[in-house]
Amino acid sequence: MIPAYYASSGVQSAMPKGRGDSMLVMTTHSPYILSTLNVLIAEAYAMDAKPKSDKLRNIVNKECLFPLSAYSACYIQEDGKFADIIDKDITMISGNELDGVSDWVDDKIARINEVLYGTKDKI
Repeated sequence: MIPAYYASSGVQSAMPKGRGDSMLVMTTHSPYILSTLNVLIAEAYAMDAKPKSDKLRNIVNKECLFPLSAYSACYIQEDGKFADIIDKDITMISGNELDGVSDWVDDKIARINEVLYGTKDKI
């Protein structure tokens, strides 16, 4: 099956049945998981915008749908405060802050590798 189906079916099976006040919190740095969540958000947005579209019915698996109100995404800033990273213009999780984390990781690994293996300039 497709990744979005696995993600949403896993979340749905983790949620208690018949309770509207349930909540599931996930933490991740995985671009794969965040991209999959963006697919699920895009599907929900599209179905809200064009609920009678035959084309969408052939693309979107209704078993995977969560309402747009079910999603939120936050980033923990350097000062420890949470920032909403749902881009309201495109109704998806923004990658800007997450790209900053990737830049930090790349820089740190490069500095460690420089100590371990030296730099190409010295060869």
